[in-house]
Amino acid sequence: KSGDLFCQRGEFGPAQCYRPCDIREIWQEGLENAMAQPCGGVVDFVRHGATCRPACLAGYSNDAPEEVLTCFDGTLAPSNASKAVDANTTVLCYQDCPGPPAPGLVPFP
Repeated sequence: KSGDLFCQRGEFGPAQCYRPCDIREIWQEGLENAMAQPCGGVVDFVRHGATCRPACLAGYSNDAPEEVLTCFDGTLAPSNASKAVDANTTVLCYQDCPGPPAPGLVPFP
């Protein structure tokens, strides 16, 4: 059970049950440059309402907010997208920069 009773127009509605997201179905071969449990230690399922940020190997990271996934009733999706995640969805562990930027380097917008 993930939902609770809710009050609407003075009456309690029924609690709702939501499905977890099976990450084994999405990344059957794992996620490149990520740990064996790509959702930060989650082995098989992400519970409804929980988020998944790729757990990357040393030397790789992912701080892209658009690649944080949220589980909603059995479907993982980026919080800013309307389509579900599948094996073709771009969620990556990016190689870390080797050090601080060179003096005078102007970041791109």
